[in-house]
Amino acid sequence: MSAFKHPALKQLTDQQVRFAPPARRLEQLARAQKLLGEIEPNRAYPYQFVCFRVTIYRPESYPDLLIPGADLAHDLALMIEALGGSAPAALPAEELVAVSEIVVVVCAGDTDSSNVPELGAKLASSAYWARML
Repeated sequence: MSAFKHPALKQLTDQQVRFAPPARRLEQLARAQKLLGEIEPNRAYPYQFVCFRVTIYRPESYPDLLIPGADLAHDLALMIEALGGSAPAALPAEELVAVSEIVVVVCAGDTDSSNVPELGAKLASSAYWARML
């Protein structure tokens, strides 16, 4: 897959990748994937329908544009690739847990706090986890 078959879908994709916040892009990615699974190649789809299904926004642009299902499937795959490539790869920092936080929880019942650094180093070691598995 190289280029969009319909400029309107390329424009929509470019706008979402550039201006939509990361969380919104992830939502749009999921909606585009769902829509791609529902496309029938021999049917035509109004651009406004496609835009609404992906963005939950009803545009006034391209009111007469009908996109053949096969072309839409092609362009949706490119849109999904673009949205997926622009989405954050890691969890937001507030959802990450540091090894030191885990150590504190594990050692909470231990009255000897001198074990905390040693246990933290063990937990951070991949060799330790390989032995545990």
